[in-house]
Amino acid sequence: MALATPFNAPNQLRHANESHAVDPLNPVSMPRASSLILLNADAEICLIRRDDDASILFPSCWGMIGGAAESDEQPEATIVRECCEETGIQIVSPKFFVRFLTFWHEESVFIHQLTQTNPVIRLGEGVEYYFFRPEAILGLKTAFYTAPICALYKLAFPETLAP
Repeated sequence: MALATPFNAPNQLRHANESHAVDPLNPVSMPRASSLILLNADAEICLIRRDDDASILFPSCWGMIGGAAESDEQPEATIVRECCEETGIQIVSPKFFVRFLTFWHEESVFIHQLTQTNPVIRLGEGVEYYFFRPEAILGLKTAFYTAPICALYKLAFPETLAP
């Protein structure tokens, strides 16, 4: 599967599954998505194992909660909606963590910590979920940027990781 191939002019790329060109130097033209580092009371990160479906990106891989923005939806609203759709958990005011660009979209990552150690999650997508210590995530088969974002979180907030 090719992730991106040259298209027309320099700095314009087309994702294999996208029908439009995007300019990585102009994020306004790029599709947007949001992801969530959802923490339990023990500062473990919730990941969802994606379906084993060859038609989706990263089948059977562990990934963060999140997804694409709907038309004119702001990043925070996207992650609030996606969290509810994927886990059944309604979050309010997630904390912005980082924004980055890939070849085909702009990704905003948020953090939200729950008060429970073992919260009740009703999966709307994926086959299972688990709360992992950040250092354990590097050994998993993960979707695209899941492991690097979790490693960045571990570097940014080391005080939350004490056993």
